[in-house]
Amino acid sequence: MVTINIKGKDLYLISAVFILLIGSGIVVAYNPNYQTTPGNPAIMGHTIDEINTVDDDGNVVSLEQYITNLVNSVNGALVCETTPIYDYSANGNGGWRVMPAYNYNEGIVSIPATCKSDAGCVIKVEIYNSGSSTRPIVVRRYDYIQYATNKWWSSHRTAGDAVNGDSVSTDIMPRYGSDTKGYLYLRDDYVYRTTTVETDSSKWTFIDRTGTWGMKAYICSYGDSEPA
Repeated sequence: MVTINIKGKDLYLISAVFILLIGSGIVVAYNPNYQTTPGNPAIMGHTIDEINTVDDDGNVVSLEQYITNLVNSVNGALVCETTPIYDYSANGNGGWRVMPAYNYNEGIVSIPATCKSDAGCVIKVEIYNSGSSTRPIVVRRYDYIQYATNKWWSSHRTAGDAVNGDSVSTDIMPRYGSDTKGYLYLRDDYVYRTTTVETDSSKWTFIDRTGTWGMKAYICSYGDSEPA
């Protein structure tokens, strides 16, 4: 007969190892494809675009956007226009103006020349709620460049095969909001029957249907990372 003596401190260590092994087994069993699709939110947990953090300017951004901004910062400091290219202002009743359904003419803007240059531009979008029209609750940034062929690329839609002006509505940035409150987003074209038709290759259409949230957008570019 073999006798094994286990001291108290050793028992804690062995227990910890067993818990670790069991936990790892649960993760693998719960998501057998964890090596190729880690953190699949449909399976378990949250993706980095669902977790918010505060950036160096005090803005609340998603963890994904925060990391993107850090990576982008190697291109230099972000310099933005002081006047927004899009601003659907508060309605004075504690909320934001609501665009008429499927009639988004007020959201049509001309694309700045810098967004068609070789360097492209950055679209900085500030999201507000009805409680404040002075401090955004979320700040999102998306790189954008439109080529001479009117094909464009954004850091949201990276395929590079979308064409501005081809009558196909394509999202330049992802939607913000839900079905119950409407959406905030930006498209290259917008077509709905014959009510609103924006298929100009030199224009975008901002869409704002929430009434609860508001949106301002600024055009930015990368400046020098260090003062001259």
